[in-house]
Amino acid sequence: MRAVALILAALLASSAHADPISRIEGVYKDRHDVVAFGEPNGYVKTEDIIEIVRYDDAHVYVRARLWFYNGHVCGISGIAAREADGFVFRDPEDLTTGGQCTLRVASVGDRLTLTDRVGGESTCSAYCGVNGSLASYTIPMSRRMPIRYLDRLKSSRQYLKAIQDLQKSNLQRSDPGTTPEEVQRRHQE
Repeated sequence: MRAVALILAALLASSAHADPISRIEGVYKDRHDVVAFGEPNGYVKTEDIIEIVRYDDAHVYVRARLWFYNGHVCGISGIAAREADGFVFRDPEDLTTGGQCTLRVASVGDRLTLTDRVGGESTCSAYCGVNGSLASYTIPMSRRMPIRYLDRLKSSRQYLKAIQDLQKSNLQRSDPGTTPEEVQRRHQE
């Protein structure tokens, strides 16, 4: 009986790792000090937060708020689609000059990685303060915890906007001839 239980546990563990979303979903937090001019100590205590939530079997919602030198922040959220060995968010609003913000989220070894580098260039700088960057952020997978506030997260304006953006993008891809106004009108119907 004990052997059967061990085999079952091993099978469940291996199937969880076979699902790339199960491997990364959760909230990651990292408390650290950042240098901040004008502060009495010369630094402030901050907390980086990354949330990853399954949207469906091919997409995850990602939200990151990361702190950098002198209190500058990178803040980004959206739905990322499964691509190769990770998930990729492409900003539907093209906020950066020189191309679309493209953020890749993946599990590499024992670390969660975020990068906005495409062709060597950082593509999501519009989401960061002057001293912030999404070029090569990593955090240990051991910092991952379950999200205990999922209902609140799923009713947040960031999550709802990410779903709306995904639906608009899917509609536009299915009918490339549609104008942005038609996409908006169809989405509201």
